[in-house]
Amino acid sequence: MSDQGERPSYDPAEVRRCITLCFSAKDLRELAEGLGATGLPGEGRGIQDVAREVIRHFERQGSLDRLVEALKQARPLMEWPAPLQRAGVAPAFPPPPPLAPLTPEAAAAPAAEPAAAPAAAPAPETAPAPAPEAASAPAAAPAPAPTPTVVEPPRGPDAPLLRDPYAPVWPGTASREPARPVDGRRFTLLFAIAGIVIVVASVGAFLVGRAGANSSGPAPLLAGTDAQAKGERPLRESGPSRLAADAVRRSLGNLARGCDLPLGPNEEPSTDLFKSAYEQCGMRPMIGRPPSIGRSSRPADAPGGSPPTSDDANPADTPAPAKARAAPATQPRKAPATSDKPALPDNGTACVDRCSATQKQCNRGCGSEPTLSSEYGRWQSCQAQCLSAASRCRLACQ
Repeated sequence: MSDQGERPSYDPAEVRRCITLCFSAKDLRELAEGLGATGLPGEGRGIQDVAREVIRHFERQGSLDRLVEALKQARPLMEWPAPLQRAGVAPAFPPPPPLAPLTPEAAAAPAAEPAAAPAAAPAPETAPAPAPEAASAPAAAPAPAPTPTVVEPPRGPDAPLLRDPYAPVWPGTASREPARPVDGRRFTLLFAIAGIVIVVASVGAFLVGRAGANSSGPAPLLAGTDAQAKGERPLRESGPSRLAADAVRRSLGNLARGCDLPLGPNEEPSTDLFKSAYEQCGMRPMIGRPPSIGRSSRPADAPGGSPPTSDDANPADTPAPAKARAAPATQPRKAPATSDKPALPDNGTACVDRCSATQKQCNRGCGSEPTLSSEYGRWQSCQAQCLSAASRCRLACQ
């Protein structure tokens, strides 16, 4: 028993906590069985249960220190708890603090209480207390403790000045200026100025780029046209679109000359010319009609056709036929002789059919589409004349 009393003791809770941090249930069971422990829980228990049973087993045997030594050897890097102090060496609880010294008034108060007690009781008058007891009473009362003096620590010339954070001003120092709040209006003004500068720079860059694009762009094809004024793309010098545009422009020019519409030398006719021509000339079918060279009859002269109008009877209003072209392939062929079949009653459908037949004959007279670019212009001009004549013929049928 004396040997067990001299052994150090450990806190079981701390030992169990350290075991659960650095041991598994299997390793702890093998270590405990190596130290002679028996009756430990089975394989299905966790590390908490196994550690509790192992510590309880060694506590019952009084060899918890031997278990801790074995644990330290198995896991030397773990910080294991230190042994507790024995009960005989050090007290379990710290001693109470000493009582504060009594003042002379508090010491004299207990002495007056025995004197009041005889007055209450009808006991005989007792003799005064002997002198040794009276002298011992003041001696029993300790002297009052002196007031502690506050000694300031020495401070060198380079030592920092201590200052109370709650004190407004330290004696001998200047007052600190209060921190000024951040004014949000300054940031608003700066952002507004930056936005204005960015907008002005963007507009200026756009205008400069637009002016540079207009100055460096290709020159228009014809001076004084709408495309030049509006900055549009000029027409191509060759190609089907250019040929079609030239044909339409020539047709519009013929229409303007036929209706005596004012058209300047550099003025290009537009689609507004149709409205002016209709107001000036009305439904005159011969206005702008291409020359019908080689055709023996017109849609109005065909059997069963409508009688010629006053505009057709006046040869002065009909434009003179154009001269024969050199290329025979582009000349409209002569219409075949009409048969002597009885004429059908004239109506709008028959007139339109005759106009379509005349257009087909005119297109066949222009020939097939040429493969050479030099002959393509004449062929397309002939096709445009046939289309224009068919359109006027259909207008006359109304």
